[in-house]
Amino acid sequence: MVETLWDRKAVAREIVIMLQYSWPLVLSAAIYQLQIIILLSFLTFQQPLGGSSVETVGGVGAAIMAINATGYYWIMGLASAQETISTQLFGQGRFVEVGVALQTSVVAISALSSPVAVVWWFLGDLFDRVGLDPGQSEVAGRFAR
Repeated sequence: MVETLWDRKAVAREIVIMLQYSWPLVLSAAIYQLQIIILLSFLTFQQPLGGSSVETVGGVGAAIMAINATGYYWIMGLASAQETISTQLFGQGRFVEVGVALQTSVVAISALSSPVAVVWWFLGDLFDRVGLDPGQSEVAGRFAR
């Protein structure tokens, strides 16, 4: 029989605890990704703007990529960092600092969101300038707004 340096039951208990604490985060990430898959699936059957479904799916896919790269993941990263800092401060009993961390993160996220909103508003024009198909650029601009 192979002797191990760790207790299997303790590891199993720890895994159960980790799953209990992490399932909401995993579920929210899965729902976000599922939302994009469902959106793109239904768009293949739609033909808005009088164009083809290829233009629609291409435009929406490009818009989702640009939205994620220019703002969504940055904002979610800042919010996640704030959550980590706040839980550590709360665990230490430093309740005033929790409020300060929350206020600081709201200001930082707002400062980042303002220029990102401008980029998203003019996303169709930006795609036109970089050479994306005009139909896809129009769909991407409408989707991002």
